[in-house]
Amino acid sequence: PQLIVTSPLYRTLQTTTIAFEHLNIPMIANPDIQETKAGILDCDTGIEAEILKKKFPNVVMDHLEKNWYLPQVNVETRIQRFKKWLNERKEQIIVVVSHAVSKLMSHNRNIGYYTLNDPRCTI
Repeated sequence: PQLIVTSPLYRTLQTTTIAFEHLNIPMIANPDIQETKAGILDCDTGIEAEILKKKFPNVVMDHLEKNWYLPQVNVETRIQRFKKWLNERKEQIIVVVSHAVSKLMSHNRNIGYYTLNDPRCTI
């Protein structure tokens, strides 16, 4: 991969850094791929950006607002915004790490994905 994109939720950042940090590939957090019930359920609510930046210094988060986890738009709008952002990236091989990305699979790039239940998945 040429880029790793992750949800800035704490548990997703943990997954991302454990799985990919050793590859020395740029990693960037994108709040548009956080959980579908972000800000509603306690387990799906984020942490202030400054705290995350200290705990995960290898993930680019300079663009996150302080309370990034309080979605200002609905899920469908976030997904469309993420697809646009992804399509504008110059990288051709991008890994997306999130705990709720099934709606992203209809993106117009050639996307393959693996779940932990998929025998092709290796970490």
